[in-house]
Amino acid sequence: MLVALLATLTAAVSIPTIPFEKYTLDNGLEVILHEDHRLPIVAVNVVYHVGAVDEPRDRTGFAHLFEHLMFQGSKHVDEHIAIVEDAGALTFNGFTDFDYTEYIETLPASELELGLWLESDRMGFLLDALDQAKFDNQREVVKNERRQSFDDAPYGNVEEAVLKAAYPKTHPYADGVIGSMAHLDSATVTDAKQFFSRHYAPANATLTIAGDLDVAKTKQHIARYFGTLPKREKPKRTKPAMPEKPVTPRVVLDEALGVLPQIAVAFVTPAALEPGDAEMDVWAQVLAGGKASRLHQALVIEAGVAESVSAEVQNLQGGSLFQITAVALDAKDAAGFEAAVDEALTAALKDPVRQDELQRIAAKWQTGTLVELEAVGGEHGKANALQFYNHYAGDPGAFSKDIERHLAITPDAMTKAAQRWLGRDRRVTVVSIPKPSAEAKEPPKSSPVAQKTKAQRDPNDPEAFRWERPQKSEAKALALGKIETATLDNGLTVLVHESHAVPLVAIHAVTAVGAAADPKNAPGVVAALVDWLDEGAGDRDAKALDEAFATLGTELSESTSEDGSALRTIVLKEHAAKATALVADVLLRPALKDAELEGVIERHVAAVLDADAQPFSLAFDRLRERLFGAAHPYGHSPQGTAKALQAMKPEALRRFYKERFGPKASALVFSGDLTLAEATAIAKASFGEWKGASAKPAPFTTSDQKRAGVLMYEKPNIGQTTLALGALAVPFAHADAAALRLLSDIFGGLFHSRLNMRLREELGITYGAYAEAQRMRSSGAVFVGTQVRADATGQAVKETLALLDGLRTKPVTDAELQAAKNAIVKALPGLFEHASNVAALGEQLYVADLPLDWMNEAERRIERVTAKDLQRVAKQYLRSDRLHIAVVGDKQVVSKQVGPLGIGKIVVAPMPR
Repeated sequence: MLVALLATLTAAVSIPTIPFEKYTLDNGLEVILHEDHRLPIVAVNVVYHVGAVDEPRDRTGFAHLFEHLMFQGSKHVDEHIAIVEDAGALTFNGFTDFDYTEYIETLPASELELGLWLESDRMGFLLDALDQAKFDNQREVVKNERRQSFDDAPYGNVEEAVLKAAYPKTHPYADGVIGSMAHLDSATVTDAKQFFSRHYAPANATLTIAGDLDVAKTKQHIARYFGTLPKREKPKRTKPAMPEKPVTPRVVLDEALGVLPQIAVAFVTPAALEPGDAEMDVWAQVLAGGKASRLHQALVIEAGVAESVSAEVQNLQGGSLFQITAVALDAKDAAGFEAAVDEALTAALKDPVRQDELQRIAAKWQTGTLVELEAVGGEHGKANALQFYNHYAGDPGAFSKDIERHLAITPDAMTKAAQRWLGRDRRVTVVSIPKPSAEAKEPPKSSPVAQKTKAQRDPNDPEAFRWERPQKSEAKALALGKIETATLDNGLTVLVHESHAVPLVAIHAVTAVGAAADPKNAPGVVAALVDWLDEGAGDRDAKALDEAFATLGTELSESTSEDGSALRTIVLKEHAAKATALVADVLLRPALKDAELEGVIERHVAAVLDADAQPFSLAFDRLRERLFGAAHPYGHSPQGTAKALQAMKPEALRRFYKERFGPKASALVFSGDLTLAEATAIAKASFGEWKGASAKPAPFTTSDQKRAGVLMYEKPNIGQTTLALGALAVPFAHADAAALRLLSDIFGGLFHSRLNMRLREELGITYGAYAEAQRMRSSGAVFVGTQVRADATGQAVKETLALLDGLRTKPVTDAELQAAKNAIVKALPGLFEHASNVAALGEQLYVADLPLDWMNEAERRIERVTAKDLQRVAKQYLRSDRLHIAVVGDKQVVSKQVGPLGIGKIVVAPMPR
């Protein structure tokens, strides 16, 4: 939630505001408007002041189920999501919380009227199109979501255990948002209609529009689409009482899928925007907000018992939830890990918060505030911030007041808040101990698929305009800007995208050495090395380095992909030179001490084990091996394997660093409030003395691997089967790359794609299915994935293969092709909302050897593709004999359902350890 980032600013910094206008229509609908003309983008955001707290106790999960129903079309709109995708939406989604439900769309500014048409139609006319078929289908989708995210996910039962232990049984937060299977099964269409009639009234909603809008015209559109919706009574709500003590102080769970012990420690803390909750935001940062935080130092660095530790506050009106989560390194010593967490937390809360800690947190949140405010929409942009403060405070302007409130926090206030709210008597501890379950689950039952009905057009409708999709307004010419370049004398490339809208600069140092450069017998070397770099550099250890970045209001992150590795940060312009110097220390002068590498390796091994416990990660990592071949540079996950990581030696990694990392194989990318001249001067000052003759590695070739049956990993008694399919494709710069991108979107990349519509919206056997054309420097692949209800495994495989065959045998329709093009081209402005996104684009251009005008030419590349091109690439790259398949699920289920399909022998592989 944005409030977690918009907390503390230094007193010397002016407090940011979001200018807005708020008014109310005659039917009670609240309207909030905010202008931002930086990009031709507009956010249409609707909050209904209804959430899980408003559900009957025998209908848990109903608010969330109803959120799904809101996307199923209304009287005048058959396919809500298809229209939004066709319009080039940057984001669109719905979210159900305990206290409210939110619907978001970020659209090209020329499509603002379209967004208002869609939102007003489902606000006023949803029941005209809600039928049994839609209700049954979305109930199955939600049940699949529960299986995927809770029942069949590692540590998926922790959230519900924490809630039930922290809140009394009668409290509306105790049951969670997703709801129980039994309550979902017992819900009816009549329940849904009554829920809508009671809670989805204009008077119980707030419409927020932010972005490139004309206020006068926007008000006219709002009056037309929303003003005539009938007024209905706003339901009365009772604020849930805040519990003083937990129901159950300690809970132990048998963890069937996760392989490492996990500890969750939770407290019920002050409600959103009430006295004391600001201190909780700060305590979350003090405890687990970076490498210098207290629990990271105690558990990860000093004791060396944790892979990771995090803390967050979920702001709620009936008592917020403060939760700390720690994952162990030792899979066997759960008791010892619990004791270590308890000791570290107790000590961290007793030690008074220092002023220097508050100052670093303030500086980071200052930068974080501006980063979030770069966007008008999405899950954390300005529209969301206005809605959050309007919902909880009744005043969108409380955004700035909340920052002021955080400014008043002192070390003494932090001590008092910890004593009041984070005491041992208020603590809930949930311990997850790995223990494969031997208990078979009742197999899910499939539901019959009914035919959905469509609302009929009434020729006497007094508002006949609602039947017609609004014409978009004239679109502004999009100036994406250009990426400029310079080269230092030592060969380092400097890339700069200049934008002065926000005083921020993203700084990314990228080296064209990624997982593809791992030695054949040591997958994971580059990822481990890059993580090792910031464990100490120059004259600073890891803690001092984290504090140095935090003093500048930022932090350093690192990543490793197939073709490159990067160090990333973002700062206020005034700190750009100092931040670049710190990045240079990390890349040019890393300490690379043996003791630090030991901890890095242990954490990477734990991360690999955790990834292998995730069905999707397991399936796609092993599918990659089958697709490219285990010895191929792209044939392994960048994270490597536990065996290879444990065998790594410090001297070998130091030698690799000296041989492969250097200025001629690297680029420094700046995006934001800097000119090319300024950026080049900063780069020269910090990186100009970097020496090294290493150059970019040469591209390599890839050959097909023969498909050797269906690769299967067994997870007994699981309610869902994970399916992963893949075929070799083409690299970034290939002439067919644009066509494969469009083809994968039509097949599974869009919500309204063939695969997702068939498996989710028509059959109701999955929460979602997707496809992606992954493009790398030297090769590429098309990946397809889904998790389906176990009893529908064979049906899902058969349907997926049939849909792939359809791409080869019949051209896509003109409508499908144009919708896919629109979804890409019209959303291009969204890539330039955040400076960090543009810097990441610069990384990609450098690593993949792409021209600097690559994005400016994107529209032309996409528009040139024809339906014949798509059929040709489908035949060439998606042939059935090129298609590799991996499955994670119950062996008996898969053998019984997939075996008879005749697609190859099922090869059961041992689970990785």
